[in-house]
Amino acid sequence: MGRMQINKLRTFIGSNRFHVFLVCFILILSIALRLYKFIESQGVQALDDISRDYIVANHIVTYGEFPINGPDGLLGTELVSPLYFYFLSAPLLVYNDIKFLSLFNVFLQILALFSVYTLARTLFGKGTGLIALTVFGLSNAIIWQSYITWQPHIMQPFIILSYLLLALGYKKKSTPLLIWSIAVFLVSITLHYSVLAMVPAYLVLLILAFRQA
Repeated sequence: MGRMQINKLRTFIGSNRFHVFLVCFILILSIALRLYKFIESQGVQALDDISRDYIVANHIVTYGEFPINGPDGLLGTELVSPLYFYFLSAPLLVYNDIKFLSLFNVFLQILALFSVYTLARTLFGKGTGLIALTVFGLSNAIIWQSYITWQPHIMQPFIILSYLLLALGYKKKSTPLLIWSIAVFLVSITLHYSVLAMVPAYLVLLILAFRQA
């Protein structure tokens, strides 16, 4: 009797229902942790860059004046796209408050959870997808960046989505998905130029995917 129960337990653990339960549990826990940190911080962010970004985005919404340069950085403002500021101004059209901007970033990071799981599952199977979701969803560093509205953090969900579309395009031999992947990848570059370091590897994978399609 004991051996039969053990076998049933093993069957249940290996079943799709148990996998779905674990995925839902990790997702709910990860989302709850992000919302808790946001509430705990009261949406207040102490970084100078965040205050600057909000002021610029608020100016776009209030006066309809659009900057031609992006945030200052190692490349200077002249070589950085202003799309980041335009993107931040969009949620302010709904509710103009710096805390709402932080909440919008939380929403983007929650979407990244789904992308990470789907990407890992598409490439390596549901077990790897669960591991990737757990590591990404419960990592203190990733949770921290979920309520800090900053260029690299805003960019991250888009670069993950780009690689997800690339993987799906490769698996399904779909040229439209690959084209969407390129478009999202280019958006990621305009949000933060650190994505430029990924261009060589991305191009290699993209060429392989187009050959498959």
